[in-house]
Amino acid sequence: MPPVLILDLASSWMPAVAGELGPGAGPLVMNNSSYAEPFVLFEVAGNTCGVRSRNVQSVESPGNVTAIPNAVPFVEGITLTPGNIIPSISLRTRFGFPAIPADARARMLVVRSGVSTIRMLVDSAREFTSIPADAIQPPGEGVASFIARYVEGIATLGNRSVLVLNLDELIQGV
Repeated sequence: MPPVLILDLASSWMPAVAGELGPGAGPLVMNNSSYAEPFVLFEVAGNTCGVRSRNVQSVESPGNVTAIPNAVPFVEGITLTPGNIIPSISLRTRFGFPAIPADARARMLVVRSGVSTIRMLVDSAREFTSIPADAIQPPGEGVASFIARYVEGIATLGNRSVLVLNLDELIQGV
């Protein structure tokens, strides 16, 4: 088994994520391998998903979203920030799961892919970990067809699977 690095997220270089984890979140475990990339992990309808941390600008509480008329169903609306209008999407709806009201664990991940920035509503976001490149495998036949286009690969971390998401596909049509 490779050596494991324990990192206290409260002193991490990623304060936006650390601030969301809060007290008592516990230490962060990172795999130490020849090539591992940091990911932000989150939950959507009972599934663990991940995006590369380099694409995550911040992790926020859902806050206010302004609905826009005639938007596609997965677009929750827009958020106005100084100098920016950022579309907000629900990953539950995007993936075809039933919508649920946002609770205290719900988070908005502000992600950037290429020139596009969006806010993604997820059920919870509370983990930052490195995933070795060789742990990510292409999605197989077992991935449901309605979600497969959004999945870049599947990583196995211990006894759980992580759906590594393709941000370009998620953002398409927003």
